[in-house]
Amino acid sequence: MIVESIILENWKKFRDPVEIQFQDGLNVIHGPNESGKTTLMESLRTILFSKHSSRSKNIKAIIPFDSQLAPQAMVTFRNNGDRYKVTKRFIQPMSALEKWNMNGWERLSEGDAADRAVASITGGELPRTGDTKPQFWGVSQCLWMVQGEPIISDELNSETFSSLQRMIGASIESGEEKRILEVLNERFSEYYTATRKDRKQSPLLKLEESLKEEKEELQKSREKLHRKDELMRNLEDNEFMKNKKTLTLKEAREELSDLQKTIEEARNHKEERERLAGEVENLNTHYNTLKEKINDITHTSEEIDDLESKNDSLEKDKKLQESELLKAESSIKQVKEEVEDLKSTMEEFSEEKTTASIAHSTVLREIQLEDKGSMLKEMNGLKEELESKEEQYRSINAPSRSQLDEIETLKNSIRDTRTKLDAIGLNIHASGELDGSIYLDGEEFTLDREDRKWNAYQSVRIELENGSFEIKSGNEDVKLLKSELEDMEIKCASLTAPYNETELEPLRELLNTKKGLKIRIDQIKKDLAKKGGMDSLVRDVAELEAKIQRNWSKIPDDSPFKNCMDGDKNDLADLLSEKINKIEEKEVFLKDNESKLQSKLKELQDQYTATDKYISQMENRVKSNQEFIEKYRERLRSLEEDGITVDSIEAQQNDISMKLERKERTLKIYQDEMEEKEEKPTKDYSNSENRVTRLEEDVKDLELSHVRMESDLNNLTHDFTDMNILEESINEKEKTLEDMKNDTAAIELLYDLTMHYKENTIVSLTDPIKRIVTDDLEKILGPKYSLEFDNKLKPCSVTPEGREAEALLDALSFGTQEQIWCIFRLALGRLLSKEDRQLVVLDDPLVNTDPLRMHHALDVLEESARDMQVFVVTCDVDKYNALSDARFISMENL
Repeated sequence: MIVESIILENWKKFRDPVEIQFQDGLNVIHGPNESGKTTLMESLRTILFSKHSSRSKNIKAIIPFDSQLAPQAMVTFRNNGDRYKVTKRFIQPMSALEKWNMNGWERLSEGDAADRAVASITGGELPRTGDTKPQFWGVSQCLWMVQGEPIISDELNSETFSSLQRMIGASIESGEEKRILEVLNERFSEYYTATRKDRKQSPLLKLEESLKEEKEELQKSREKLHRKDELMRNLEDNEFMKNKKTLTLKEAREELSDLQKTIEEARNHKEERERLAGEVENLNTHYNTLKEKINDITHTSEEIDDLESKNDSLEKDKKLQESELLKAESSIKQVKEEVEDLKSTMEEFSEEKTTASIAHSTVLREIQLEDKGSMLKEMNGLKEELESKEEQYRSINAPSRSQLDEIETLKNSIRDTRTKLDAIGLNIHASGELDGSIYLDGEEFTLDREDRKWNAYQSVRIELENGSFEIKSGNEDVKLLKSELEDMEIKCASLTAPYNETELEPLRELLNTKKGLKIRIDQIKKDLAKKGGMDSLVRDVAELEAKIQRNWSKIPDDSPFKNCMDGDKNDLADLLSEKINKIEEKEVFLKDNESKLQSKLKELQDQYTATDKYISQMENRVKSNQEFIEKYRERLRSLEEDGITVDSIEAQQNDISMKLERKERTLKIYQDEMEEKEEKPTKDYSNSENRVTRLEEDVKDLELSHVRMESDLNNLTHDFTDMNILEESINEKEKTLEDMKNDTAAIELLYDLTMHYKENTIVSLTDPIKRIVTDDLEKILGPKYSLEFDNKLKPCSVTPEGREAEALLDALSFGTQEQIWCIFRLALGRLLSKEDRQLVVLDDPLVNTDPLRMHHALDVLEESARDMQVFVVTCDVDKYNALSDARFISMENL
């Protein structure tokens, strides 16, 4: 299957319609997190392998946030040479499948039929309920990598096995055999799950459940028969109890009527007792009110006397505090004067210190100026020496070290060559008187030479009066050496010509002299660089002179520090520093005295403030007490306004006390009779009344129970199953169940045989995949591991190079596992694409791959994409920039 394009609308973040085109080959889909990459891959799986009518949790999750919009998508793809277009809308369900022909798009099916047709075309299947899962995706189960799940945990489905069988030409079963195997698998699936557990809805379990239900129904019928007999007995017992309760109820009602007169007498007795209790309470209240009034008058008078006494004490204390306040005020004034005198003295010392500091800093600058002047003089000397050395350096023409070495090498070669020539040349000695000429290698000499010795290398010709003779050498080495000697002498002459010296020692002396000058020049430059630039030093000297002039002008002419302009500057600096230290010591002493005076002043001010505050508080208290006195007096006047005195109030209290005593004695008699004349009759009447109510309820319950039991009896009579029919049905189903168990055991045995047969055929499927995976793995990791497959056609272990023991994939790093599973998917895709080009989806692969392995992995990826369509989804597009044939799709631009 090759995907050409996809259009999404109202799909998670894609509210507006968005279309994405793909190429047949390598497609790199990239973008940052939350840009919609995984959403795009999930939408492809949802459209192809989910029901359009599904309302699962995952389907609801694709609705755009905070909206009621219906997600919709359209996918165009090719499969087995045909071109299809599927359109689905969820939440508001719609599904349509179209096929391209010569006249355009032709509608093939709609709704559920379209869903089933799309799943069939892609080799997958629809989930019965809920969301789609990898085992429903056909060959895409192993070709599509879900984000964060590089490992294929499920077994490969039958569609993948069948496709691989066709690729390698493994005719494992004929059409009829395949149909039989499908029937066998279907029958096996009726009874068992993939994990060999009993299927919940299998015919065997259904029959066992049905048999169980009929047995339970038979048991219930027996229980109903027993219940019927029990109900008939209970009806008779209920009738007997109802008649008995009815007779008892009649007797209870007669007793309640007799107690009605007694309860009226109890009610009258209670009313009279409560009236007496109210009168007693009112008299008590009046008595207590008069008592409180007497206490209030007495208390008010006492409060007035107490407050007047307190005010007298406060007035005396106030006068004492005012005297202390005047003393504190006088002390504060005296301390402030001392502080002002101290500050004046400190200001005088401060001015003297400032003048001394100016003089001291100026003297230090004059010392600094002297140092700067000396440095400037030294730098001028160095500068003059530098100019002289540089002029001398430029005037010396000397060879470089390499040139000197070359001259020395040439001279040694010339010497060696001459020695060789002398060894193989002609040596001529003459004696006697000879008159004539001798030619040595063509150069003429006279024969009257004193030592009569000559040397020649190639030819000698002697001319005498009587004739001449000539000697020539035929040695080619002599010619070659002479030619080399001439070339070396010419070259040596050209090298020494610029220096007016031909010997090595004078040339070496010239080189050493120039080298010594260069070292001294560099040393002078370093010394000048350490001391700083001349211009900077001149500016520093000028600035120091200006600052010194300004500082001396700041010191008054009548100041003794003006005399510091003359004399030894170092001595003056020490004297001024000593003077400043003494002034600072006096300042410290004065500041300490000032701090003590300020502390004393603050203490006196705090004392003054506290005393003044205390006086104010006393005045407020006196004022407050006076206000309370006035209030108490006003209250006392209001209490005595109606002319009632304490004596008259006490007389009223005595009168009320006598009445209260009489009423309390009468009330005591009524309270003593309360249990006999009130509580007992009321309790007896209440008990009788409760007994009547309880008997009425019992009779009513018995009547209702009688009706219910009659109704239950009628229901049991009408809803009674013939137990004979049930027993016959149970016997028949038990026989059928036994036969079905035998069939199930046979199906399970046949299924195990076919599975064993199938596992043996997996070996033939593993070899081509293993070859491709091994080759690609070697490209990435080198000949490091040999990959092994399990009996389910999946990588399971590796054999490290040079070892015999296998290691499980889990023992490898996660990055290496990730690379192996990625290569496995690509290898399966390449094999399956031999029949029809497939789509391989790699969502965020090779995350844990180092740069070197990544480089080789990209080569494998490009090579694989030539045979199929590949989607690579990534956040890090820079890793894939080296891909030349890929189509890069940015999710940020959508």
